[in-house]
Amino acid sequence: MKLLTWPVATIAALSLWSSGLGVGLAFNPEHLQQLRQTKKCPGCDLSYARLTRMNLAGADLKGANLNAADLRYANLRQTNLTGANLNLADLRWANLSGANASAATLLLTRLDNAVLDQVNLLRAILGGRDRLAAVESYRGATLPNGNPAFFP
Repeated sequence: MKLLTWPVATIAALSLWSSGLGVGLAFNPEHLQQLRQTKKCPGCDLSYARLTRMNLAGADLKGANLNAADLRYANLRQTNLTGANLNLADLRWANLSGANASAATLLLTRLDNAVLDQVNLLRAILGGRDRLAAVESYRGATLPNGNPAFFP
């Protein structure tokens, strides 16, 4: 699958963001409590949640809505993010080593200095060829097109 070009990604992200205006912009507090207690929250609404520095290693967030969530410095090692919405999320300095983010959407997601070693991004939508440029490392990651990454 080809990565979207920057203008297409921008339009898509703005469409997704504006479509959320009618349904509210806050996360579900019960979902956040469930995540903190069990680390299992598939399909949860955690949009705009502040999850900075949280240890979510091994968490199940399959299909979760993490739109615009603040995940800076979060430990997301071995986390299941399959099909998750990470559009506009802030993942700066987060560690996603070994996470499964297949079919996830990461349009306009901040990835500066994130570690994506061994992450599965198969069929993920990154929104541009340069999305991985600011990543600290993605050795052994599976890229959206299915190719393995052997560099940086």
